[in-house]
Amino acid sequence: MTARKMLSLDRQSRRKDKILSTASKEEIRLEQARRSFSSFVKLMWPVVEPGEELIWAWYLDAICDHLQAITEGKIRKLIINMPPRFLKSTLVSVMWPAWEWIHYPHMRYLTSSYAIDLAERDSVRSREVMQSELYKKLIKGSFDMSVDQNLKSRYVNSKTGWRITTSPTSKSTGDGGNRVMCDDPHNVATAESDIIRQTNVTWWGRTMFSRANNPKRDAYVIVMQRVNFNDVTGDLLENQPDYEHLCLPMEYEVDHPHPSRTSLNFVDPRTEEGELLCPERFGTEEVAAAKKSLGSYAYAGQYQQRPAPAEGLIFHYDWFQMYSKTPKKFDHITGSWDLAFTGSDEYSSRSKAALAAVADPAHVVGQVWGFVGSKAYLLNEYRGKWGITNSIIQIKRMKQDYPSMGRILIEEKANGSAVLELLHDEIPGLHAVNPKDGKIQRAWAVLPYVEAGDVYLPDYYSWTEDWLEEVCVFPNRKDKDRVDAMTQVLVYELGGGCNRSLELLRAMNQW
Repeated sequence: MTARKMLSLDRQSRRKDKILSTASKEEIRLEQARRSFSSFVKLMWPVVEPGEELIWAWYLDAICDHLQAITEGKIRKLIINMPPRFLKSTLVSVMWPAWEWIHYPHMRYLTSSYAIDLAERDSVRSREVMQSELYKKLIKGSFDMSVDQNLKSRYVNSKTGWRITTSPTSKSTGDGGNRVMCDDPHNVATAESDIIRQTNVTWWGRTMFSRANNPKRDAYVIVMQRVNFNDVTGDLLENQPDYEHLCLPMEYEVDHPHPSRTSLNFVDPRTEEGELLCPERFGTEEVAAAKKSLGSYAYAGQYQQRPAPAEGLIFHYDWFQMYSKTPKKFDHITGSWDLAFTGSDEYSSRSKAALAAVADPAHVVGQVWGFVGSKAYLLNEYRGKWGITNSIIQIKRMKQDYPSMGRILIEEKANGSAVLELLHDEIPGLHAVNPKDGKIQRAWAVLPYVEAGDVYLPDYYSWTEDWLEEVCVFPNRKDKDRVDAMTQVLVYELGGGCNRSLELLRAMNQW
């Protein structure tokens, strides 16, 4: 054999070795992804988020380890609490079902969210993963997607595995699953509504809990940011201790009231108070911005996973500022009335139809507020247990005392409607308002202004101390009229800022 021919054969051999080596490396990566959920996430990331860098951190390993433990039969009931925008949906609702089908294509999933469109969104994203060429290499033809049952809300594979989506407001399907899952059972914008929140708590505890095909073997998974002391997580931690709890607050707290408690003996690796969950994704500047926009109450729940009971802990005494002298000039002055008549004095027959002799022991409260930019000054208050006649006298008195007052806000409901009708032609500037949210939601909406120190109270009135107590104990104290009058005018006058805060809360539902 000539030297030239030997050299050619050697080159061919090395080329084959290189090809085999490359093929071997790819197969090793594929095999690692089959065996390890975290490796699967890293491999499939460009399919799910093309062009987006994956910043891997310890908390992602923690989530992957606990989900894999469910696959391996080590955990059956799991709660994961973590801040928004930290890949909770991508890992739990998109990646994990796709990874499990590699091993158990017969597995059946009942997945949900507070809104059906969010549940369907993640279901579709998971299906897109399974339709990728890279995923097909992983499963090696072990199953195909059914063509005749391939919808957003329901799809089936050739091994009889399925994924069905639902929500608290969806019509019951009657179907169950081996994995009963919920990604955010609460809408943060409505979580302070006792009725809506309790409806969702009951939905999970009764409807969804009964949907496991095999209660002795199947698993339940909830991933969410905390939104209220009495949300789904709060209910389960109190009443069902068999749920394992993986808690990942944004800032580390040595004495966190709800630390992780799982059979994997997970311990938060952070040791310094205030140490961030992943500063590469969410640093000190972003944390400061979140605190300022949301206020401490919302931040404590959604980011720190330790919501305090809303009762009595919305407003703090030291957030309100005191003043002895008012500014020389206000941008405008506005009155605000919370009307509740006792029915104790005489009123005209014209108002009887509207009031129907309403008897209500609550106080009638009128407040005068002056505004300079975003700063609000409580100038005076009119308060008493009055019927319609005396209430009208006090409204007229307020206008006489503050002739430069531009508007007087009155809620256009029940008693307020009667007053608006009676005084429409007599007092200029009466303005009907129709709040969309409940008392607690309105208090939450103005909380960022109060916490920022933009609300000022007079230090020279005898009623100021009682005013502070009523507002800061709200809603534990029976009297809530002062809070209603305050939130009514602050939402109206500073509504741009309050609305931006509420819009931010609503936007989080997409995270």
